[in-house]
Amino acid sequence: MTHCIPKKLFLLCLLTFIGCGFHLRGNIDLPANVKNILLDIQGRDNILEQRLEYLLKLKHIKVYNTSPENINLYTLRIHSHSFNEQVLAYSQSNLPERIRIIISIPIEIINMEGKVIIATTATTSSQISITPNNPVIQNQEKNIAKDDLRKKAANQIINIFAKSMNKKNIKGNKGNKGNKGNKGNKGNKDNERNKLNEN
Repeated sequence: MTHCIPKKLFLLCLLTFIGCGFHLRGNIDLPANVKNILLDIQGRDNILEQRLEYLLKLKHIKVYNTSPENINLYTLRIHSHSFNEQVLAYSQSNLPERIRIIISIPIEIINMEGKVIIATTATTSSQISITPNNPVIQNQEKNIAKDDLRKKAANQIINIFAKSMNKKNIKGNKGNKGNKGNKGNKGNKDNERNKLNEN
């Protein structure tokens, strides 16, 4: 039994590493006009903070941790997160041996005027097998899974932010097209009036 423990930890670490690459593929591009962001994380979490900064910088976004002077920018506010566990299976000795770990992270997206435009919760989960009779190894297995969940949740948060920015961008473009169309119609009406006056 003890020989299986290092193998389980190795496989869990390997799955965590591989999973990071796959999750990056699903990311959504941000509009070109979004170049700066204030990242406001309530409560310290180095893994989550580093992952968010890494993903934003991959998209060529400059990340601020405090409000800069004379720059209006969107704020991505991350509230303190929580983990919940659900037991899925028990061992012969009636101890948990398979569990689901769930992470929940409340977030807010705040526009340049200080208004909250999105308030939602990023949630993701993972099922893992744990070592029932060894609390030390069990905690290590859980911590590895929790670190992976933080990274998955960070990807989800960036996608939520990107979707909200793209929706805003689409609305803005539709408004501009409508204005251009109205200007064109006004020009046509003026030409028709001039022709009538000439006749």
